[in-house]
Amino acid sequence: RALLVGGSRGMAGSISLSAIAAMRTGSGLVSVLTPDRCLETVASFDPCLMTIPAPDTASGHFDTSAMTVFETHAAKANAIGIGPGMGTGAGSIALVTLACCMASVPRVFDASSLGVVILLKGTSTLVTDGKEQWFNTTGNPGMSKGGSGDCLTGIITSLLGQGLTPYPAAKLGAYLHGHAGDLAANEIGEAGMTPMDLIKYLPFAMRDVIQSATPKGSIR
Repeated sequence: RALLVGGSRGMAGSISLSAIAAMRTGSGLVSVLTPDRCLETVASFDPCLMTIPAPDTASGHFDTSAMTVFETHAAKANAIGIGPGMGTGAGSIALVTLACCMASVPRVFDASSLGVVILLKGTSTLVTDGKEQWFNTTGNPGMSKGGSGDCLTGIITSLLGQGLTPYPAAKLGAYLHGHAGDLAANEIGEAGMTPMDLIKYLPFAMRDVIQSATPKGSIR
């Protein structure tokens, strides 16, 4: 059970990409907590997504009262991904602050921090737990488009929900993210590919990893 929290008016696509990526990475049930005004947009991306309306402001952002709804559904989740497209309003800050206190549930904060694990995206993505550094070897320039990072949030959230601990989840997530992007680029080219193409190839990337047993990278 993966819970993705995010979105706001004009940014509903961000949390939708995260949620679909989580589903394509193997999560059995993916729920999206999003401002009420974004609900129908998020639901329209994929009929398999469970959508949860949260109280919102007139501007289409989370209201502070959304904390109660979040607490209810967070208690049922195996992992939580929070942040994509949610902005920095008072309600969003309150939700992130609350999520920081939920130590019993693995959490991903917009693909930028994962407990004590740090993942820095770039030409060669760096993942570190403070003791060891791992550089991912997959990915291509065609992935440098808006929404790609949102996909990574969903991928790592899914892996955490399936039982991986933070550091292995971040490493495998970075590898899968890049490998799916490489598969997409090989098929349609880097120039025209989008994060939706990356998501399309996630199941194939998962298949390749399962067959090879381990993600490739370098430890320094």
